[in-house]
Amino acid sequence: HCMISMLARPDALRMVPELFALARSLGIIPFATPFDLKAITMLEELGAPAYKIASFEAVDKDLVQACARTGKPVIISTGMCNMKDINKAVNKFKKNKCDFVLMTVFQIILVQ
Repeated sequence: HCMISMLARPDALRMVPELFALARSLGIIPFATPFDLKAITMLEELGAPAYKIASFEAVDKDLVQACARTGKPVIISTGMCNMKDINKAVNKFKKNKCDFVLMTVFQIILVQ
């Protein structure tokens, strides 16, 4: 499993086709987190088999709906969402008969 963070790179979107090709050549299934509708279009053209929605994007109803319309499996991060946000996203995926998984991170802080 490999994750490449490209947020700091201004040319990141141009690199995605290359990265998808490289991943496939190595036997890695590539998928990505789209941050706008343009990214979903590009990822669909590249044949992305799944998506991951960042928790701060899970409230973007247009982005969530566009991902749901693809019918592809989705990992939804929930760390920054409240239950209402999560339910809205879940309902969109259920309505579009998409497989999805909710991901959360629990943080344990030890204080001495």
